[in-house]
Amino acid sequence: MRPRTLLVLLALVVGIGAFVYFYERELPSSDERAERAKRVLPGLAAEAVTGIEIEGSTGRLRLEREAAPAGEADTLSGWRLVEPLVARADRALVEELLTTLTGLTRERTLTGVEPAEVGLDAPRFRLRLTTPAGERVLAVGAAVPVSGDVVVAEGEQGIPLVAPAAFVADLERPAAQWRARDLFPGRREAISRLEVSGPAGRTELERDGEAWRLVAPVADRADRDLVGGLLADLTGLRAEAFLDDEAANEVRLNGEIVAHLDGREEPFPVVVADAAAESGRLRARVAGEWVELATANLAAAVARAPGAWRSRAWSAFDSWQVDAVTIADAAGATRLVRHDGQWQRDGEAADYGSAGDLLYQLAGVRAERLAESGEEAALTAGEPVLTFEITGPGGATERLLLYPERDGLRPARTEGRAAVLLLPAAAVADLEAKVTAVRTAPVANPVAPAPAENPSEP
Repeated sequence: MRPRTLLVLLALVVGIGAFVYFYERELPSSDERAERAKRVLPGLAAEAVTGIEIEGSTGRLRLEREAAPAGEADTLSGWRLVEPLVARADRALVEELLTTLTGLTRERTLTGVEPAEVGLDAPRFRLRLTTPAGERVLAVGAAVPVSGDVVVAEGEQGIPLVAPAAFVADLERPAAQWRARDLFPGRREAISRLEVSGPAGRTELERDGEAWRLVAPVADRADRDLVGGLLADLTGLRAEAFLDDEAANEVRLNGEIVAHLDGREEPFPVVVADAAAESGRLRARVAGEWVELATANLAAAVARAPGAWRSRAWSAFDSWQVDAVTIADAAGATRLVRHDGQWQRDGEAADYGSAGDLLYQLAGVRAERLAESGEEAALTAGEPVLTFEITGPGGATERLLLYPERDGLRPARTEGRAAVLLLPAAAVADLEAKVTAVRTAPVANPVAPAPAENPSEP
């Protein structure tokens, strides 16, 4: 055979082999085909269902699929109750039902029976599943004695089939149990603004990059932990119970939290009330619905005075965010620089443990209180006795200033921030000791000298 002909045949065989491989690997196996052939609702995909109607002993219940908000991930799409009440539906419950229905398989086929004999003349439940291709109807008849099965049929004149009855419990669920219990409509990172109102006043908070700031009643850095806790409480809001009109009329209001989300025109309001007498759970109106919440943390948020939201942290950086710091006091200036995972002190190798201890202490210093507006000037009169100039992520900088002791406290400022922090003297003494340690500590693990090329030579 000529070489050219051989190459053509080889290419043809490879091409056919590739076609068979890529085509047939997408096809179901013989076992999968046999399993699909046994399905009660063949060809139905859960993701294709856009509406569900359940008619039976609990009345009529209708659910409709709703799309995710524009620009949001599909994880925010869901289902909505439209009858007998209008509310968000529990997505997990609905999708669990659809998964069960689309995978429901027959145990056996009944022949020679009349619909009345197996409860299909007046079905216990009738399901209507809406899809772009049309409506699929499933009638649920009598339970099969001494088994966990039930008789079902697709359509009005469908062939009676025996199938597992586990899904019937979902059909018996009252409408209230289909309601979504997770209450927050978006993601934490989408929250751009918060308004917190309570007996002590109103606080406005605004996202500033990765941090949060107070914008009213005073402009200042916000306490990261407090804001982070509030964000976690909001995004994790979950209803333990829904209140009827009579119970809702008995609540006593304590405050309100309003969250503004990027990409959503309407804000997300949470009216915080008192605790229910019987359950002890906090009551709140969330997006217009009165519920009992799984957590009572929001009560503390609305009770908090505006000034309590101000950060008591001296530095805005965590220790791991610091790339360089210059320390200056009466003893002179010392510069620490992070380089290839190690620390250098004034250009030379520094003890890693001492540098890490200092930065950890610096990041953790908290004020006992913030100075009142009338005492700020006197507390920071004169020159600072210790400063830290910090370089953080992306070249961001921060300058911390420490002043002489006043009445057992150490006044301190962050340049660019009006607030004067009154730090515990003990914490500052510990910080100063760690500065000394950084300046004096020998390198714990000096770099070993390179070995000689020929160790046997003198």
